[in-house]
Amino acid sequence: MDEAEIRKQLDLCMGCGYCRDAYGQEGWLQTLKTKHVCPIREVLGFDSYTAKGRLLLGKAILEEELPFTPSAVDIFFRCTLCGNCEAHCISRGLPFVEPDLKVREVIRYFREKIIQEELESPPKLKKLADNIAQHRNVFGEEGDHSHLMPYLKEHPDSISLYFPGCMALFREPQVIKAVDQLAYKLNLDMGCFPEEICCGNILLRTGQVKVARDLVERNFGLFKELKIKKLVTSCPGCLAAFKNEYPKLGFPLDCEVQHISEYLINNPNLQELLMNSNSIKVTYHDPCELGRLNKIYDQPRQLLQAIPALQLIEPFRTRINAWCCGAGAGVQLNYSDLCQKIALDRFNELQESKPDYIVTSCPTCIHCLGQFGKVYDLIELLIELPRSKLIK
Repeated sequence: MDEAEIRKQLDLCMGCGYCRDAYGQEGWLQTLKTKHVCPIREVLGFDSYTAKGRLLLGKAILEEELPFTPSAVDIFFRCTLCGNCEAHCISRGLPFVEPDLKVREVIRYFREKIIQEELESPPKLKKLADNIAQHRNVFGEEGDHSHLMPYLKEHPDSISLYFPGCMALFREPQVIKAVDQLAYKLNLDMGCFPEEICCGNILLRTGQVKVARDLVERNFGLFKELKIKKLVTSCPGCLAAFKNEYPKLGFPLDCEVQHISEYLINNPNLQELLMNSNSIKVTYHDPCELGRLNKIYDQPRQLLQAIPALQLIEPFRTRINAWCCGAGAGVQLNYSDLCQKIALDRFNELQESKPDYIVTSCPTCIHCLGQFGKVYDLIELLIELPRSKLIK
């Protein structure tokens, strides 16, 4: 968005405060199950960290009523971009107000402005950009991960290729192992990349667009060269980058982009694989970028419900109301204490029904929530159940 569109967006905010506390279960908010909306505000306690607070601050900065102080920079970067404020923005339900206030885009605009003007930003952002520029992954680490995907490695010429993402490759390898094992059991026509380059999503969400563009262009060229027809990933961040961000930057992929749950949902052999599973209770955590921001709610649940003896127990805040894990958009990297408090709140909520398994579909959510107990990837659960007669 350019400045003119940002100003227009800022004027849409009514200042009602529904991005802090949304009240009632009727009218515009029929699906509402909780009054709390912003996980950052719930931890820090100040309204300046809500969407309303950030939009008012942004307007004051553009009107040159306030400067870009270190406190202002901090307010724009202490946000996971979870989208819960947008989901509960009252302007979406009022006939006399222009709908679709894009809070996340406004916050990203100011992050980009901070980076472009070389203002003092969270110190770990530059290290992140350097890691990706030099090593092509967010952690700045080297390593051959082909041993995690022996089956997929044997199918480099498949028209469907699996893209694990940095978090799965370097921190949650069990996610990749599970996908490879399931691909083998189902004899999927799917391969993996000879060398994976970060999708660039974290750079785009933290305002570092210049570095991200180089990655986007490289990946775009690689995908074209490999003649991919379907790009499959376990990472909602990668999904969002390839599906939503690349076209905005002028690099629309000419292949179908799917989350692994979408890819597997219609596989005819999956039901037979899961026939011998035990009776279990499962609660499912909706990742923000998969659910709220890409509307993929049903496919992961349908895969879970393909397990004959599985009882799916929804947490109190679920689907569009799902509480963030606290990790997104650089918050885990730069404000680990804040991230940890949000994650603990969510983990405790997921445990309330005393499930046998807590399951999600995002390696970053697994890494963040997994600080407090075992959290399974959806595909990991599909592999785990048929081979074990014991629940835990």
